[in-house]
Amino acid sequence: MSRPTFNLQIYTPDRTFYTGEVESLVVPAVSGSLGILYNALPSVSVLKPGVIRFFQNNKWSEAICGDGGILSVRKGAATVLVESCRWPHEAEEDDAADMDSEDKKRGSRESLHLYKLLEAKLAVQFSKLKSGEKREK
Repeated sequence: MSRPTFNLQIYTPDRTFYTGEVESLVVPAVSGSLGILYNALPSVSVLKPGVIRFFQNNKWSEAICGDGGILSVRKGAATVLVESCRWPHEAEEDDAADMDSEDKKRGSRESLHLYKLLEAKLAVQFSKLKSGEKREK
């Protein structure tokens, strides 16, 4: 026997992130995790950054929302408006790209630091050599 479902829509400014029928929804509200089921009372809630989870076809799906947003619940539907939202695989790809870029920046900073350190050590050695030459004369 299938459970009753309601329509879930998740929107960001640049795309319709998700639209479909779900059995339940869990969102990160400012007041704590909020669960929504079929026939929930109409309401509006402020969301904080976190993971939105929804149950459909006997499995949980997750979406990562990096910024806060708003949840509107009305009869037979729930609408989530968020600044940004990604599927977990999209987040992993973005994180890997960010890490590669960060590693390059860090490597560049470390190379520059090592160069300046060696340059300073070399200057000290030249200074010692010059002072040794003056003493011999």
